[in-house]
Amino acid sequence: MAVEKPAASVGASARARALDANPLGASIKKLDPYVTASSQGWKLNAPAKVLAQVPSADLQKLKTQIDKMNGYVKDGKIPSPKAASGTSLAQGKSAMESSGKHGYVKMHWYGIEFGLDKYLIGKLSGGLGAVGGASGLAAAMGATGPAAPVVGAVAGLLVAEMYVCQHENGWSIMYAVGVPPYGTVVCNPFG
Repeated sequence: MAVEKPAASVGASARARALDANPLGASIKKLDPYVTASSQGWKLNAPAKVLAQVPSADLQKLKTQIDKMNGYVKDGKIPSPKAASGTSLAQGKSAMESSGKHGYVKMHWYGIEFGLDKYLIGKLSGGLGAVGGASGLAAAMGATGPAAPVVGAVAGLLVAEMYVCQHENGWSIMYAVGVPPYGTVVCNPFG
């Protein structure tokens, strides 16, 4: 059974909540157009005037995230991000996508994206135990490699925010932004 991909649109109220909950959102949005993907990983090529618009603490966190993700590429833990023909720029910047029966995990330069379908959200309404705990959630989402322990670490956060980030089509798309330990997940770092 093919996994139905989620729609890209999110309601205005979900966008507002995501921006309120995501202190790095504005900085990610400013820097993303200047991040390029190659066989070695990601590189930030922002002009000085753009860098000056990003708070120094945010810039340091996001540079650390790029270094961490590039380390995963160098160590062979995730494939390098490649801009494949026929894909959008955002898809070309994703290093890894693991799809399970009821969700997916994607690794980006700014963090990790999690997708849960409406079936999985329904099961999780009974708590993590309803899917076999954090490892059951990771398996349902198809989390592999370095993404699997991250799903385990944020499982409670994913359950807590799954309804806030739910799209009109039933999918919930959430992001752990920056470097671990993740203290929050957000709906959409691009607002």
